[in-house]
Amino acid sequence: MHKSIKNWLAFSVALALFAVILAACQPAPETGNTNANSNANTNTNTNENTNTNENANTNTNENANANENTATEEATATEEATSTQEATTTDRHGGWFDTMTFVEEPDQNAAVERLLAGDFDVYMYATGDPEVYQKILDNADTLGTVQSAGNWYELTFNPSGPTFKNGELNPFSDAKVREAMNWLVDRDHIANDILGGLARPRFTVVSTVSSDYVNYIDIIRGIESKYAYNPDKAEQQISTEMEGLGAKKGSDGKWQFNGKPVIIHALIRVEDKRKDIGEYVSQQLEKIGFTVDRQIKTSPEASACWVRTDPTEGCFHFYTAGWINNFISRDEGLNFADFYTKLEGLTVMSQDYQPTPEFYDVAEKLNNRSALRWKP
Repeated sequence: MHKSIKNWLAFSVALALFAVILAACQPAPETGNTNANSNANTNTNTNENTNTNENANTNTNENANANENTATEEATATEEATSTQEATTTDRHGGWFDTMTFVEEPDQNAAVERLLAGDFDVYMYATGDPEVYQKILDNADTLGTVQSAGNWYELTFNPSGPTFKNGELNPFSDAKVREAMNWLVDRDHIANDILGGLARPRFTVVSTVSSDYVNYIDIIRGIESKYAYNPDKAEQQISTEMEGLGAKKGSDGKWQFNGKPVIIHALIRVEDKRKDIGEYVSQQLEKIGFTVDRQIKTSPEASACWVRTDPTEGCFHFYTAGWINNFISRDEGLNFADFYTKLEGLTVMSQDYQPTPEFYDVAEKLNNRSALRWKP
């Protein structure tokens, strides 16, 4: 969500998971139990027929009695099958559930435990947490999973500035500083180490599992190569830009502006691996001379800052954002308007995006085209 394509870092979670237990509904248990009983009766009849055949050579009367019993049991099984068919006949319309109860559970480990305990039937949240994923695998006899490529993480930078209303410097108001963050952050480390191999690096707003990624693979691969991890190059470019903004390093190696430390306010989500991602990015910034204020927040707490607050007030410099797609889009074109222009509409901050007129024109056309494609 930034001024240009250089403003944005993303980590596409390739194996986003949520645990599922089939929920009971009003008519379904009756049908399910009836089928179970029918299967049990079938097995019983088979065993009794076998015994009857064994006993036939011994006593004709016993054989006759057994045949009568078998006939009676077959009639009962037929009646039960008829009852099953009648039970599933209904004038009811819509979903089969009588009630659905929604409960918030921000802790994914706790959510899995509640699934195992029967408190939840479905946990509708994607996870790229390898520990949570392993716990689900360890309980595969109880829990089901759905794999998707719809969950991805990114760093959202506040582009306002060069200074906030409180006088603090915002290095990310400079497009070249934002660009340099591509070299400072090791996407492979995040995908393989922090997310335990459950993700793949992503360099653009185009999903790595979309048809558009394949259609423009040569261009995207060029971007991936250009912005591969290179912390020395990142530090060099950031230092040049910081000096241009009027900042200088003190004797302690920390950046200062107007005699005060340049503090980066990192807005970090706590519910999932974004906490670890935020910590990693903070450490990388500290290595090149920044002082980082880590603000660990829940979703509602973070939204109050990055979505609803005037960005010029400076409540954050970067945010560990996360997004979920419940399908693989056939057209990724609208993402350029969503992430780089004021057409995005979600945040107050988007009104401060300043793409070039050429970029805005293309993004708007792609957005309109995508909207027409999705029109019912």
